[in-house]
Amino acid sequence: MSSSLRREFASENGTELNALLPKMSPLNPEYLTKKQSVFQKIAAFVEKFKGVGGQV
Repeated sequence: MSSSLRREFASENGTELNALLPKMSPLNPEYLTKKQSVFQKIAAFVEKFKGVGGQV
């Protein structure tokens, strides 16, 4: 979350998003749905609060 706020955008690439997800097998049919849902919430949060002052 903090790196997304510093960059002022959320990214699905890398391992940061996977670290936030609940422990699920990538083969689980719900995995992609959960990953997309979490990413959308993070992206909305970052969009709402980017540019707000302070140190992250």
